[in-house]
Formats: sequence, structure tokens, C-alpha cells
Amino acid sequence: MAHMRRRGTSAVCVTWLLLAVYAASLPVVVRASGETLVTLVSGSMAPTYPVGSVVLLEKLKPLAGVDVNDVITIKRAQGLPVTHRVVEVVNLNGLVAYRTKGDANATADAELTLASAVIGRVTGPLPTWWSAALWWQGRWQRLLLFGVPLVLIAFAELRAVRSARRVTDG
Repeated sequence: MAHMRRRGTSAVCVTWLLLAVYAASLPVVVRASGETLVTLVSGSMAPTYPVGSVVLLEKLKPLAGVDVNDVITIKRAQGLPVTHRVVEVVNLNGLVAYRTKGDANATADAELTLASAVIGRVTGPLPTWWSAALWWQGRWQRLLLFGVPLVLIAFAELRAVRSARRVTDG
């Protein structure tokens, strides 16, 4: 019976270790790719990207062009970045500017966006199989991810020590 218990503890530990490696690898993989993760907090890009979607954002190289139909994330003066689709490229007194529009919006954005305000171009949504790893990036989730296995291992070791003492004492 003790052999089965040890095997079960080992299986739990290996599972948690694999989960920890999976969760910890997301930031490394994204950084290595040169992309950034952006979470969409409004429904303006639905149904293409519903609220809560996480998209991959590539930083644009200097003088890289943005085309009509590209989805870009831009800095707006009033605060949060905005992710919208380019519906028109405009020459604004020698400067490149973009007219953008959310897919769910009836009209284009009132203000033009200068090329210098573009944070990056959306390359697509985060693959579904990576989305679960995002949940593990929070403080409490990491405590759960690493703390629970450590407590289980400590508990299993204490039980093993107690069992060994009983055998030697008895």
C-alpha cells in the first residue's frame, strides 16, 4: 500500500512540475519571438477578437509600412492603448497617418493616428493551448502552482519519516 501511495505522490509531483514548466515558459517563448501579449478589454474588435482575447503584437521596425486591413495597437492621448483595424492610410502634410475602426463599430474613429503612435501590429490571437498558461502568471496563481506541490511533498516526507520511525520503534 505504501508503494502505491508513493507512486501516486510521484505522479502528482510530476504533473505539477510539468504544469509549472508549461506556465513559466509562456513569457520566455513570447519574449524570444519578439512579440508582446495584449489583452483586449473592450468589444470593439468583436467578433474577430472578443472581449478578453489575448493577441500577439509584433513591434514594427522603423519605416515598416502598415496596410489597410492590418489590425494595430496604438497609443491614444486619453489613456489605454486601442486595438483597431486600419481602414485608410492618409498622407497628412507629409506624415503617414491611419484612420482606424473597430470591427464592431459602425463608424471609423474620429481622430487620425500618426505612424509614431503605433505600438505594433497584431499578428493573431494567442493560440488556445497557450491561453491557460496566462492564468498562471498572477501572484496567487503562482503561489498555488508552486506552493501546493511543496506542501504535498513536505506532507508526504513527514508521513514517510513517521512510518520509518514506527517500523524501527516497533
